[in-house]
Amino acid sequence: MSRVIVQSALLAALLQGFIAGIAYWILGAPTPALLSISTALASLIPVVGTTLVWGTVAASFLLSGEMLKGLGMLAWGILAVHPIDNIIRPALISNSSQAPFALVMFGVLGGLAAFGLIGIFLGPVILTIGSAVWTEWVNGLPNHADHMDD
Repeated sequence: MSRVIVQSALLAALLQGFIAGIAYWILGAPTPALLSISTALASLIPVVGTTLVWGTVAASFLLSGEMLKGLGMLAWGILAVHPIDNIIRPALISNSSQAPFALVMFGVLGGLAAFGLIGIFLGPVILTIGSAVWTEWVNGLPNHADHMDD
């Protein structure tokens, strides 16, 4: 399970870097490839990671008077880059581990809130194990109606 979580984090990071790189290239940001790699690496920082890079690029555009490029970068970052981590990572973990998507999503977000960075890994593992134990326990209980005649 932890291998799946690490793989999903890396894939989400690469995807965020790629999606941000498209905007860097289209908008004419300096060194879009380097900015894409920086975005992918920064995405490993929870909550604000990618914003550190694309937010800086947007601020640079805005401060240099290129309002349309700055606002475009802000919109792209908020609507396209930032949500990827919250959608792709739980979906990948859910598909690989046969755990329900909602369970994994709450595990990632709850683990992050409760334990910080390590919670991204611990949250889904704890919830998936808890769900498996609960399911086994419920399925292992004898049906009360079957023992009514005893």
